[in-house]
Amino acid sequence: MHLKPEKFGDVFLSDRLGASRARVLAATQRPATAASGNEPTQAVAWKTVPSWYLVPTDDRTIGTDNLRFMAERAMATTVEVDAPHAVMETNPDDVTHLILRAAGDSRPSLAKTGTSGRTTVLGGTVCSPSPRAQ
Repeated sequence: MHLKPEKFGDVFLSDRLGASRARVLAATQRPATAASGNEPTQAVAWKTVPSWYLVPTDDRTIGTDNLRFMAERAMATTVEVDAPHAVMETNPDDVTHLILRAAGDSRPSLAKTGTSGRTTVLGGTVCSPSPRAQ
């Protein structure tokens, strides 16, 4: 499934971006695969991991009430913004702000990585200092 290019700006972006950008996004959308909605889930992270949820209040794709339901079900810390479904395109500062709030959250960490000491990420590669360097 994908959105018709002539409907993309209204449905996905709530007409909040220029026509040129909307055409580019419509042309580069990927259709859903048959397997994407039919594969059984092994484990659901939101049941055990602290969750943060950004609800765009002008979502014409999934629907704001549906998003609120999912956020509530996950017991997520929820922030609502006046934005369309593609909030990361129209309101990148709101998305960044929520990520930074979540990163500074005092709840338990989301995952144990097994590393100790300092770790650096360079171009997607994790670089840990050798034991001798510590």
